[in-house]
Amino acid sequence: MSVATVKFDRTKVVNAMRQAAAVAINAGAARMQAGIKEGLNRTGGFQSKPGGWPGKRSGMLGRSVKLSPAKKTDLKARVGSSSPQASYMQFGVKASRGKGLTVPVNAKAARGLATHGGIRGLAKAEGLVFIKSSRNPKHIGVWVKVSKGRAKKKKVEVWVVLRKSVAARPWATLGLKEFRDVSVKAARDTFAREWGIVTAKIQAKYGGSKP
Repeated sequence: MSVATVKFDRTKVVNAMRQAAAVAINAGAARMQAGIKEGLNRTGGFQSKPGGWPGKRSGMLGRSVKLSPAKKTDLKARVGSSSPQASYMQFGVKASRGKGLTVPVNAKAARGLATHGGIRGLAKAEGLVFIKSSRNPKHIGVWVKVSKGRAKKKKVEVWVVLRKSVAARPWATLGLKEFRDVSVKAARDTFAREWGIVTAKIQAKYGGSKP
């Protein structure tokens, strides 16, 4: 009795499997990207809790979250942001020697810094005054707005703080943890579907049961 044998092209099978894996990884990464953007869009206002999602003002940070897809030759997908704000929040930052970090303390200052291209433009437009402060060792000084009127009734409102450093606020870590399970499920479901298509083609070509 003769026995029929089927010789598979291993290279083609491996390539097909890697292609299916790349599609699955990208599906999980896309779900991760969408989840992070959802998190960034859920919090309104200027203030945000340390370690939590940043308060949404312009939406720039959310738009900066990009996906670098996996390929069958490199089964790694990357989700992240090249925005300096993302890096500062994730890892913290220290000021260069002789300089300070400009940190707005209210929404007006944040909008003004963006509109006028920095503290010098904002100070000129709004009449802000710099006060060198020694009360807080982490501060180099503050930019304040002084209300008009009699000396006794004038009010001093702090708009911008010049800091020596800004502590890390790793919001992305929370995002990755929060959406990890749904991203993994999306990847698994996609791989099962994609590999099912491949095995069906192999079965149709060679006959017999699924490999």
